[in-house]
Amino acid sequence: MISLYTIDELRDIAQYGKRKKIKIYGAGFRTTVFFKTLKKFDIYMSIECIVVADKNKNPKIVNDIPVYSIENANLSSDDYLMVTIWRGYLTDEDVKLLENTGAKLFHITHYIHDLVVYDEIYEDIKPLIANYSEMLSGLNQPTHLDSLVAWSMWWQGEEKAPDVIKACWESKRRNLPKNVKQIVITEENYKDYVEIPDYIVNKVNDGNIRLTHLSDIIRAILLYKYGGIWMDAAILMTAPMPEECLEYTLYTRKSYDGHYPYYARFGSDLSWNIQFFCAKAGNILFQFWMEAFFYYFKKNNKLKYYMTSDYLLAIAINIFPQIRKQLLNIPFNNVRQQDIRIHCYDKYTEEKYQEYTLGNFVTSLDRTCVARNEGTMIDYILDRYKVGANDS
Repeated sequence: MISLYTIDELRDIAQYGKRKKIKIYGAGFRTTVFFKTLKKFDIYMSIECIVVADKNKNPKIVNDIPVYSIENANLSSDDYLMVTIWRGYLTDEDVKLLENTGAKLFHITHYIHDLVVYDEIYEDIKPLIANYSEMLSGLNQPTHLDSLVAWSMWWQGEEKAPDVIKACWESKRRNLPKNVKQIVITEENYKDYVEIPDYIVNKVNDGNIRLTHLSDIIRAILLYKYGGIWMDAAILMTAPMPEECLEYTLYTRKSYDGHYPYYARFGSDLSWNIQFFCAKAGNILFQFWMEAFFYYFKKNNKLKYYMTSDYLLAIAINIFPQIRKQLLNIPFNNVRQQDIRIHCYDKYTEEKYQEYTLGNFVTSLDRTCVARNEGTMIDYILDRYKVGANDS
Protein backbone atom coordinates (compact mmCIF):
# COMPACT_ATOMS: atom_id res chain seq x y z
CA MET A 1 0.00 0.00 0.00
CA ILE A 2 1.42 3.35 -1.09
CA SER A 3 0.90 6.23 1.34
CA LEU A 4 0.03 9.65 -0.09
CA TYR A 5 1.29 12.61 1.93
CA THR A 6 0.79 15.67 -0.30
CA ILE A 7 -1.80 17.21 -2.59
CA ASP A 8 0.68 16.96 -5.48
CA GLU A 9 0.91 13.21 -4.97
CA LEU A 10 -2.88 13.02 -4.93
CA ARG A 11 -3.02 15.05 -8.18
CA ASP A 12 -0.56 12.64 -9.79
CA ILE A 13 -2.70 9.64 -8.85
CA ALA A 14 -5.78 11.36 -10.27
CA GLN A 15 -3.89 12.01 -13.50
CA TYR A 16 -2.43 8.50 -13.79
CA GLY A 17 -5.75 6.97 -12.81
CA LYS A 18 -7.76 8.42 -15.67
CA ARG A 19 -7.67 5.06 -17.42
CA LYS A 20 -8.17 3.09 -14.22
CA LYS A 21 -11.26 2.28 -12.21
CA ILE A 22 -11.00 4.36 -9.04
CA LYS A 23 -12.76 3.12 -5.93
CA ILE A 24 -12.66 4.21 -2.29
CA TYR A 25 -12.28 1.94 0.73
CA GLY A 26 -14.17 3.34 3.72
CA ALA A 27 -17.57 5.04 3.99
CA GLY A 28 -17.11 7.11 7.14
CA PHE A 29 -16.14 10.61 8.16
CA ARG A 30 -12.70 10.51 6.51
CA THR A 31 -14.28 9.67 3.15
CA THR A 32 -16.56 12.69 3.46
CA VAL A 33 -13.50 14.85 4.14
CA PHE A 34 -11.73 13.22 1.17
CA PHE A 35 -14.50 14.42 -1.15
CA LYS A 36 -14.17 17.93 0.35
CA THR A 37 -10.42 17.77 -0.31
CA LEU A 38 -10.91 16.86 -3.97
CA LYS A 39 -13.31 19.79 -4.36
CA LYS A 40 -11.16 22.31 -2.47
CA PHE A 41 -8.05 21.55 -4.56
CA ASP A 42 -9.96 21.11 -7.84
CA ILE A 43 -8.89 17.49 -8.31
CA TYR A 44 -11.10 15.38 -10.53
CA MET A 45 -11.49 11.67 -9.90
CA SER A 46 -14.12 9.49 -11.55
CA ILE A 47 -15.01 7.32 -8.57
CA GLU A 48 -16.93 4.18 -9.46
CA CYS A 49 -17.99 3.02 -6.00
CA ILE A 50 -17.18 2.92 -2.30
CA VAL A 51 -16.03 -0.35 -0.77
CA VAL A 52 -16.53 -1.46 2.84
CA ALA A 53 -15.77 -4.57 4.85
CA ASP A 54 -19.26 -4.85 6.34
CA LYS A 55 -22.12 -3.34 4.36
CA ASN A 56 -24.56 -3.81 7.26
CA LYS A 57 -22.66 -1.26 9.36
CA ASN A 58 -22.38 1.38 6.63
CA PRO A 59 -24.67 3.61 4.56
CA LYS A 60 -25.93 2.43 1.16
CA ILE A 61 -24.74 5.57 -0.59
CA VAL A 62 -22.20 8.34 0.13
CA ASN A 63 -21.98 11.53 -1.89
CA ASP A 64 -24.29 9.94 -4.51
CA ILE A 65 -21.85 7.04 -4.92
CA PRO A 66 -23.01 3.47 -4.17
CA VAL A 67 -21.48 1.47 -1.33
CA TYR A 68 -20.60 -2.20 -1.87
CA SER A 69 -19.17 -4.88 0.37
CA ILE A 70 -15.67 -5.96 -0.53
CA GLU A 71 -17.03 -9.31 -1.75
CA ASN A 72 -19.33 -7.60 -4.28
CA ALA A 73 -17.05 -4.76 -5.43
CA ASN A 74 -15.31 -6.83 -8.14
CA LEU A 75 -11.87 -5.49 -7.24
CA SER A 76 -9.06 -6.42 -9.62
CA SER A 77 -5.68 -5.26 -10.91
CA ASP A 78 -7.56 -2.74 -13.06
CA ASP A 79 -8.57 -0.79 -9.94
CA TYR A 80 -7.00 2.02 -7.98
CA LEU A 81 -8.33 1.73 -4.41
CA MET A 82 -8.09 4.91 -2.32
CA VAL A 83 -8.01 3.86 1.34
CA THR A 84 -9.35 6.71 3.48
CA ILE A 85 -9.52 4.90 6.84
CA TRP A 86 -6.99 6.02 9.44
CA ARG A 87 -3.99 3.68 9.32
CA GLY A 88 -4.26 2.97 13.04
CA TYR A 89 -7.67 1.36 12.48
CA LEU A 90 -6.43 -0.96 9.73
CA THR A 91 -5.27 -4.30 11.11
CA ASP A 92 -2.70 -6.46 9.37
CA GLU A 93 -5.60 -8.75 8.41
CA ASP A 94 -7.44 -5.79 6.80
CA VAL A 95 -4.39 -4.87 4.73
CA LYS A 96 -3.85 -8.47 3.65
CA LEU A 97 -7.51 -8.73 2.60
CA LEU A 98 -7.17 -5.59 0.46
CA GLU A 99 -3.88 -6.71 -1.05
CA ASN A 100 -5.41 -10.04 -2.03
CA THR A 101 -7.93 -8.24 -4.26
CA GLY A 102 -5.14 -7.34 -6.68
CA ALA A 103 -6.11 -3.65 -6.69
CA LYS A 104 -3.38 -1.03 -6.41
CA LEU A 105 -3.73 0.47 -2.94
CA PHE A 106 -3.20 4.13 -1.99
CA HIS A 107 -3.59 5.30 1.60
CA ILE A 108 -4.83 8.87 2.13
CA THR A 109 -2.77 9.93 5.15
CA HIS A 110 -3.76 12.49 7.75
CA TYR A 111 -1.35 14.97 6.13
CA ILE A 112 -3.88 15.29 3.31
CA HIS A 113 -6.97 14.72 5.45
CA ASP A 114 -6.06 17.51 7.89
CA LEU A 115 -5.85 20.29 5.31
CA VAL A 116 -9.58 20.84 4.85
CA VAL A 117 -10.54 20.33 8.50
CA TYR A 118 -7.85 22.70 9.77
CA ASP A 119 -8.96 25.43 7.36
CA GLU A 120 -12.64 25.08 8.31
CA ILE A 121 -11.91 25.33 12.04
CA TYR A 122 -9.52 28.25 11.48
CA GLU A 123 -12.29 30.12 9.63
CA ASP A 124 -14.70 29.43 12.51
CA ILE A 125 -12.44 31.24 15.01
CA LYS A 126 -10.78 33.72 12.65
CA PRO A 127 -12.34 36.81 14.33
CA LEU A 128 -10.90 35.68 17.68
CA ILE A 129 -7.45 35.24 16.14
CA ALA A 130 -7.60 38.65 14.47
CA ASN A 131 -8.63 40.46 17.66
CA TYR A 132 -7.25 38.14 20.30
CA SER A 133 -6.24 40.51 23.08
CA GLU A 134 -9.48 42.52 22.76
CA MET A 135 -11.72 39.43 22.88
CA LEU A 136 -10.33 37.65 25.95
CA SER A 137 -13.03 36.55 28.39
CA GLY A 138 -11.04 37.45 31.52
CA LEU A 139 -12.13 34.18 33.15
CA ASN A 140 -9.87 31.78 35.06
CA GLN A 141 -6.94 34.07 35.72
CA PRO A 142 -3.73 32.22 36.73
CA THR A 143 -3.74 31.29 40.41
CA HIS A 144 -1.07 29.85 42.71
CA LEU A 145 -1.74 26.56 44.50
CA ASP A 146 0.17 25.37 47.55
CA SER A 147 0.99 22.04 45.90
CA LEU A 148 1.49 20.72 42.39
CA VAL A 149 -1.61 18.92 41.12
CA ALA A 150 -2.13 16.05 38.70
CA TRP A 151 -5.60 16.63 37.25
CA SER A 152 -7.96 14.15 35.65
CA MET A 153 -11.73 13.94 35.20
CA TRP A 154 -14.44 11.38 35.77
CA TRP A 155 -17.71 13.28 35.53
CA GLN A 156 -19.88 10.68 37.25
CA GLY A 157 -17.64 10.56 40.33
CA GLU A 158 -14.66 8.45 41.37
CA GLU A 159 -16.75 5.75 43.01
CA LYS A 160 -18.58 5.09 39.72
CA ALA A 161 -15.42 4.65 37.65
CA PRO A 162 -14.74 1.15 36.23
CA ASP A 163 -11.89 -0.95 37.61
CA VAL A 164 -9.55 -0.06 34.75
CA ILE A 165 -9.82 3.66 35.60
CA LYS A 166 -9.29 2.99 39.29
CA ALA A 167 -6.20 0.98 38.36
CA CYS A 168 -4.93 3.96 36.35
CA TRP A 169 -5.41 6.31 39.32
CA GLU A 170 -3.56 3.84 41.55
CA SER A 171 -0.69 3.66 39.04
CA LYS A 172 -0.42 7.45 39.20
CA ARG A 173 -0.41 7.41 43.00
CA ARG A 174 2.58 5.08 42.88
CA ASN A 175 4.52 6.76 40.08
CA LEU A 176 3.91 10.51 40.25
CA PRO A 177 6.50 12.56 42.14
CA LYS A 178 5.81 12.52 45.88
CA ASN A 179 4.99 16.22 46.04
CA VAL A 180 2.15 15.90 43.49
CA LYS A 181 -1.47 15.77 44.65
CA GLN A 182 -4.14 14.03 42.56
CA ILE A 183 -7.48 15.77 42.01
CA VAL A 184 -10.28 14.18 39.99
CA ILE A 185 -12.78 16.64 38.52
CA THR A 186 -16.41 15.54 38.75
CA GLU A 187 -19.85 17.00 38.16
CA GLU A 188 -20.02 17.66 41.90
CA ASN A 189 -16.74 19.58 42.31
CA TYR A 190 -15.90 21.26 38.99
CA LYS A 191 -17.24 24.64 40.08
CA ASP A 192 -14.68 24.65 42.91
CA TYR A 193 -11.88 24.87 40.33
CA VAL A 194 -13.04 26.37 37.03
CA GLU A 195 -15.34 29.07 35.61
CA ILE A 196 -17.27 27.87 32.58
CA PRO A 197 -19.71 30.20 30.76
CA ASP A 198 -23.37 29.32 31.30
CA TYR A 199 -23.99 28.88 27.57
CA ILE A 200 -21.44 26.04 27.53
CA VAL A 201 -22.86 24.38 30.66
CA ASN A 202 -26.35 24.59 29.13
CA LYS A 203 -25.14 22.90 25.93
CA VAL A 204 -23.55 20.13 28.00
CA ASN A 205 -26.81 19.62 29.87
CA ASP A 206 -28.74 19.60 26.58
CA GLY A 207 -26.43 16.91 25.18
CA ASN A 208 -24.98 19.12 22.45
CA ILE A 209 -21.48 19.11 23.97
CA ARG A 210 -20.14 15.65 24.74
CA LEU A 211 -18.43 14.94 28.05
CA THR A 212 -15.28 14.14 26.04
CA HIS A 213 -15.20 17.71 24.77
CA LEU A 214 -16.19 19.16 28.13
CA SER A 215 -13.12 17.35 29.47
CA ASP A 216 -11.02 19.14 26.83
CA ILE A 217 -12.44 22.50 27.91
CA ILE A 218 -11.80 21.77 31.57
CA ARG A 219 -8.21 20.59 31.01
CA ALA A 220 -7.47 23.78 29.06
CA ILE A 221 -8.82 25.89 31.94
CA LEU A 222 -7.03 23.94 34.67
CA LEU A 223 -3.67 24.05 32.94
CA TYR A 224 -3.99 27.77 32.19
CA LYS A 225 -5.28 28.70 35.64
CA TYR A 226 -3.20 26.42 37.88
CA GLY A 227 -0.66 24.61 35.72
CA GLY A 228 0.47 21.20 36.88
CA ILE A 229 -0.14 17.88 35.16
CA TRP A 230 -3.10 16.71 33.14
CA MET A 231 -3.45 12.99 32.54
CA ASP A 232 -6.60 11.46 31.11
CA ALA A 233 -8.28 9.13 33.57
CA ALA A 234 -7.34 6.22 31.28
CA ILE A 235 -3.60 6.98 31.35
CA LEU A 236 -1.70 4.17 33.07
CA MET A 237 1.69 5.04 34.55
CA THR A 238 4.04 2.08 34.15
CA ALA A 239 7.14 3.74 35.63
CA PRO A 240 7.97 6.81 37.77
CA MET A 241 7.68 10.17 36.04
CA PRO A 242 11.12 11.78 35.69
CA GLU A 243 11.02 14.94 37.79
CA GLU A 244 12.78 16.91 35.06
CA CYS A 245 9.47 16.77 33.11
CA LEU A 246 8.19 19.37 35.55
CA GLU A 247 11.09 21.72 34.84
CA TYR A 248 9.86 22.42 31.31
CA THR A 249 7.51 25.33 30.64
CA LEU A 250 5.51 22.83 28.59
CA TYR A 251 5.85 19.06 28.41
CA THR A 252 3.84 16.40 26.58
CA ARG A 253 4.31 13.08 24.89
CA LYS A 254 6.36 13.56 21.72
CA SER A 255 6.59 10.91 19.06
CA TYR A 256 7.57 10.55 15.40
CA ASP A 257 6.87 8.47 12.34
CA GLY A 258 8.88 7.30 9.38
CA HIS A 259 7.93 10.06 6.97
CA TYR A 260 8.36 13.38 8.73
CA PRO A 261 10.74 14.09 11.63
CA TYR A 262 7.78 14.57 13.99
CA TYR A 263 4.49 12.75 14.29
CA ALA A 264 2.78 15.72 12.70
CA ARG A 265 -0.99 15.90 12.64
CA PHE A 266 -3.92 18.31 12.59
CA GLY A 267 -2.21 20.89 10.37
CA SER A 268 0.95 21.32 12.43
CA ASP A 269 4.40 19.88 11.78
CA LEU A 270 4.94 19.29 15.51
CA SER A 271 3.82 16.60 17.95
CA TRP A 272 1.89 16.56 21.23
CA ASN A 273 -0.57 14.31 23.04
CA ILE A 274 -3.83 15.75 24.29
CA GLN A 275 -4.06 13.05 26.98
CA PHE A 276 -0.90 14.18 28.81
CA PHE A 277 0.44 17.68 29.49
CA CYS A 278 2.63 19.31 32.11
CA ALA A 279 2.69 23.10 32.18
CA LYS A 280 3.29 26.22 34.22
CA ALA A 281 0.24 28.35 35.03
CA GLY A 282 -0.49 31.12 32.54
CA ASN A 283 0.86 29.35 29.45
CA ILE A 284 -0.60 31.05 26.39
CA LEU A 285 -1.22 27.68 24.70
CA PHE A 286 -3.88 26.82 27.26
CA GLN A 287 -5.22 30.36 27.41
CA PHE A 288 -5.79 30.26 23.65
CA TRP A 289 -7.27 26.77 23.83
CA MET A 290 -9.72 27.89 26.55
CA GLU A 291 -10.67 31.12 24.77
CA ALA A 292 -11.08 29.32 21.43
CA PHE A 293 -13.56 26.91 23.03
CA PHE A 294 -15.47 29.79 24.61
CA TYR A 295 -15.65 31.63 21.28
CA TYR A 296 -16.51 28.54 19.23
CA PHE A 297 -19.38 27.45 21.45
CA LYS A 298 -20.80 30.96 21.61
CA LYS A 299 -21.38 30.58 17.86
CA ASN A 300 -22.01 26.82 17.59
CA ASN A 301 -24.06 24.29 19.54
CA LYS A 302 -21.70 21.39 18.93
CA LEU A 303 -18.39 20.55 17.32
CA LYS A 304 -18.45 19.77 13.63
CA TYR A 305 -15.38 17.54 13.96
CA TYR A 306 -14.68 15.17 16.84
CA MET A 307 -10.96 16.05 16.92
CA THR A 308 -11.53 19.84 16.93
CA SER A 309 -9.58 20.14 20.19
CA ASP A 310 -6.36 19.03 18.52
CA TYR A 311 -6.91 21.31 15.53
CA LEU A 312 -7.29 24.25 17.91
CA LEU A 313 -3.94 23.32 19.47
CA ALA A 314 -2.39 23.15 16.01
CA ILE A 315 -3.72 26.63 15.22
CA ALA A 316 -2.21 27.96 18.45
CA ILE A 317 1.15 26.39 17.62
CA ASN A 318 1.11 27.93 14.15
CA ILE A 319 0.25 31.48 15.29
CA PHE A 320 2.28 31.80 18.51
CA PRO A 321 6.05 31.36 17.97
CA GLN A 322 6.69 30.90 21.71
CA ILE A 323 4.46 27.80 21.78
CA ARG A 324 6.32 26.31 18.86
CA LYS A 325 9.63 26.93 20.64
CA GLN A 326 8.36 25.24 23.80
CA LEU A 327 7.32 22.12 21.87
CA LEU A 328 10.62 21.96 20.00
CA ASN A 329 12.45 21.96 23.34
CA ILE A 330 10.72 18.74 24.45
CA PRO A 331 12.74 15.56 23.83
CA PHE A 332 11.09 12.54 22.23
CA ASN A 333 9.41 10.49 24.95
CA ASN A 334 6.85 7.74 25.50
CA VAL A 335 7.05 6.80 21.84
CA ARG A 336 5.27 3.46 22.37
CA GLN A 337 2.44 4.88 24.43
CA GLN A 338 -0.26 2.98 22.51
CA ASP A 339 1.25 -0.52 22.65
CA ILE A 340 -0.43 -1.81 25.81
CA ARG A 341 -3.85 -0.62 24.61
CA ILE A 342 -3.39 -2.38 21.28
CA HIS A 343 -2.30 -5.59 22.99
CA CYS A 344 -4.48 -5.42 26.12
CA TYR A 345 -6.18 -8.75 25.37
CA ASP A 346 -3.03 -10.57 24.28
CA LYS A 347 -1.70 -13.30 26.54
CA TYR A 348 0.40 -11.82 29.33
CA THR A 349 4.08 -12.62 29.56
CA GLU A 350 6.56 -10.53 31.51
CA GLU A 351 8.78 -10.36 28.43
CA LYS A 352 5.98 -8.89 26.29
CA TYR A 353 4.86 -6.50 29.04
CA GLN A 354 8.41 -5.15 29.32
CA GLU A 355 8.63 -4.85 25.54
CA TYR A 356 5.39 -2.84 25.31
CA THR A 357 6.32 -0.51 28.18
CA LEU A 358 10.02 -0.09 27.42
CA GLY A 359 11.01 3.57 27.48
CA ASN A 360 7.53 4.69 28.58
CA PHE A 361 6.25 6.01 31.85
CA VAL A 362 2.75 6.70 30.51
CA THR A 363 0.63 4.43 28.35
CA SER A 364 -2.90 4.84 27.02
CA LEU A 365 -5.76 2.55 27.87
CA ASP A 366 -9.39 3.12 26.95
CA ARG A 367 -12.87 1.83 27.60
CA THR A 368 -12.27 -1.19 25.35
CA CYS A 369 -9.85 -2.46 28.02
CA VAL A 370 -12.50 -3.18 30.62
CA ALA A 371 -13.38 -6.86 30.60
CA ARG A 372 -11.51 -9.36 32.73
CA ASN A 373 -9.98 -12.10 30.60
CA GLU A 374 -7.79 -14.44 32.58
CA GLY A 375 -4.13 -14.48 31.63
CA THR A 376 -4.22 -11.34 29.45
CA MET A 377 -2.30 -8.09 29.69
CA ILE A 378 -5.30 -6.20 31.05
CA ASP A 379 -5.91 -8.90 33.66
CA TYR A 380 -2.31 -8.51 34.83
CA ILE A 381 -2.64 -4.70 34.96
CA LEU A 382 -5.88 -4.82 36.97
CA ASP A 383 -4.21 -7.10 39.51
CA ARG A 384 -0.94 -5.18 39.66
CA TYR A 385 -2.61 -1.79 40.15
CA LYS A 386 -5.43 -2.86 42.40
CA VAL A 387 -5.70 -0.45 45.33
CA GLY A 388 -3.73 -1.90 48.23
CA ALA A 389 -1.81 -4.41 46.12
CA ASN A 390 2.00 -4.49 46.22
CA ASP A 391 3.77 -3.01 43.21
CA SER A 392 6.07 -5.75 41.96
